[in-house]
Amino acid sequence: MSAAIGALVIGDEILVGKRKDKHFEFLVAALAARGLRLAYCEYHGDDPARLSAALRRTFASGDIVFSFGGIGATPDDHTRQCAGDALGVALAAFAGMLAAPVASVYPGMGNQVLIISFVVIVIGGIGSVKGALVAALLIGLADVFGQVVFPHIAGMTVYLVMAAVLLWRPRGLFGSA
Repeated sequence: MSAAIGALVIGDEILVGKRKDKHFEFLVAALAARGLRLAYCEYHGDDPARLSAALRRTFASGDIVFSFGGIGATPDDHTRQCAGDALGVALAAFAGMLAAPVASVYPGMGNQVLIISFVVIVIGGIGSVKGALVAALLIGLADVFGQVVFPHIAGMTVYLVMAAVLLWRPRGLFGSA
């Protein structure tokens, strides 16, 4: 069974009639031009609790869901924060809390981990869990090897491995066509 296509239209200004929703008509026409059909459309105000619940439900559904706002980024627009809440950003905050006692805390503390994570995903092949596991092991070994054997270029060994893998297999180790 294929995923349904839905829409969330968000904003108090639409619900109170201050603005007219043009997103629905546009989406229906854009989908029809591609031979697709909108299965549902929900209208939500700017209540963070209701919006988080709706986003959590749609993320869990596996449906393709478009999200539209009333008039763009306004002070009462909570969509990004609610999407983060629905996707479990609290777990990332908890991980940061656990890392704080063993690492110094500063605003960009996750950047190095984020970059290495990106390298692992690219090397393993985007969307491949098996590839990510193999790439993580490969990158860990390359990093340690670089620190022991080539300390003056240790920071580059991970990127050299990534370059070599991408030259050999542009889609990563386990990437699909």
